[in-house]
Amino acid sequence: MTLGELMEQLGGELKQGSAALELTGVNRAAEATGSEIVFAEDAAAAEAALKSRAGLLVLKPGLAGIQTSAAIVEARAPRLW
Repeated sequence: MTLGELMEQLGGELKQGSAALELTGVNRAAEATGSEIVFAEDAAAAEAALKSRAGLLVLKPGLAGIQTSAAIVEARAPRLW
């Protein structure tokens, strides 16, 4: 499934990256791969997510303060996204 397809169903705001990104699953930050999603609802989780190899980070608005090559979607409730 692509990021764009997920966003059509779940909403959120694409802050960085391509809607064409192919995603295969969800993982925790320490083990994520470039085709997986990591969620972060607070600053500590966002810091770990931003340092991960995840392909997509779903963050609360305002938490994307570090440069990353990952796609970023902001959502009010990341874990419900």
